[in-house]
Order: sequence, then structure tokens, then C-alpha cells
Amino acid sequence: MCLGCGAAGPPAGPKHVPSNSEEAATACPKERKAAQEAREAVLGTDDPTLIAAASERVLAHAQCEAQAVLAMPPPAGTQDETLEGIRTIRALVRDASNLFSEVRRYGDDAMAQQSLLADAKLTIAFAEIVATIGPPSDLDPLAGQQFQAELVDASQTLRSQAELLLQQALASEGAQAHKAEICALLPSVGGQAPGCP
Repeated sequence: MCLGCGAAGPPAGPKHVPSNSEEAATACPKERKAAQEAREAVLGTDDPTLIAAASERVLAHAQCEAQAVLAMPPPAGTQDETLEGIRTIRALVRDASNLFSEVRRYGDDAMAQQSLLADAKLTIAFAEIVATIGPPSDLDPLAGQQFQAELVDASQTLRSQAELLLQQALASEGAQAHKAEICALLPSVGGQAPGCP
């Protein structure tokens, strides 16, 4: 049940449809449409104005999707229901994270910094959700404790991923603008950096 191990695949069950595809349900239809129009406008061009617009609109879409998923209640119920809830949230987090990664590919340093920081915050928030999930209702106390211990391990893996994003943000161009916030977040994931007070 490790959430952060190996290559991330689609959740079990119904076919996973990424949030930036036209057929996916989304809490952010306006932002998704604006991002898609900006993507289409930038195809085949190196116009810096269009590239900046695409970066900005994809970032807005990513931030909206991240806020929507983090507003969802923590999974609960039976073991199967809890695991299905975790898989659903994980898939939505992965979609938002993919959008944040897309922002970084446009090459705008300021937008890349914002996307790294937002991606790290999303990953930290997901780690906190995972760590606070209660034992499934259909497990005996010992099995419930083991289930929660596995979730704590998975949460730590997510925190390690968040630390990598924060370290990348700290080492990238334009880090000074967000250095204080990055340095404040690093200890929460067990990280530290020579450049931080």
C-alpha cells in the first residue's frame, strides 16, 4: 500500500482521466479552459509574451486543482473505502503536480519558483492528510494500528518528496524571492539547507 513507492500508476478501479484532459471532471473548468487556450496559443512559437501567459494560466489551473483536492474530507470507512479514498486523492494530487511540472517547462524563472513552492506545499498537505487517517472501521485494533503505521511511513515518503522540491526551489534561479518561505518549510519535512538561517 506504499503511496510513494515505485512508478506512480493509475488508481485501481475506474480508468483514471487526468484533470487537464477535456473529458475529466474538474472543480476548475474556467481555469482549465484558460490553460488549454494558452497552451494552444504557444504551440510553434517562441513569443515570450505567449509563453509567459501559458505559464501563468497553467499555474492558476494547478493552484485551483490543488485547493480543490485539499478541501476534500480525509478518507474514512472500511479498509476498501479508505484505500479507494486515498487512491482518489493521490490521483488528483498527481494531476495538480503534473500541472506544476508543466509550468516549469515553460522556462519562466519566477513562475517556476512559484510552481516548485506550490508543488511542495501540496505534497506536504497530502502527507498530513495521509498521516491523520484513522483506522478503518472493519479492522481489529492490531490490524488498525498496522494500517496506520503503514500510512505514517507513506507520509514520510511524501515529506521526502516535498523536501526535494524545496531544495530544488532553493537552488534555482530567482530563489531569493521565496527563500524565507522555503527555509521556514524545510524543517517541517526534516530538511535543512546551508543557506537558511
